[in-house]
Amino acid sequence: DMIGVEVVEEINKFKPEQKIIILANKKESSYLDKLEKLGIMGYVPNNILPEEFIKAIKIVYEGGTYFSEEIQSITKE
Repeated sequence: DMIGVEVVEEINKFKPEQKIIILANKKESSYLDKLEKLGIMGYVPNNILPEEFIKAIKIVYEGGTYFSEEIQSITKE
């Protein structure tokens, strides 16, 4: 299922400067790698605590990137 990748590609066509945070359950490293190559600014799982999601939004808004600890552990494998 590549819908997230396809959506990011479409956003990049029309608003390449847009900061994107993915909120999803998909946690395969190949999927995450594709999204990172497309320039997403953050990726958090659906079960994220509200406080952590707000933190992610603030960090990305200020120009940083945010990948939850759970996601970072997957991308390092």
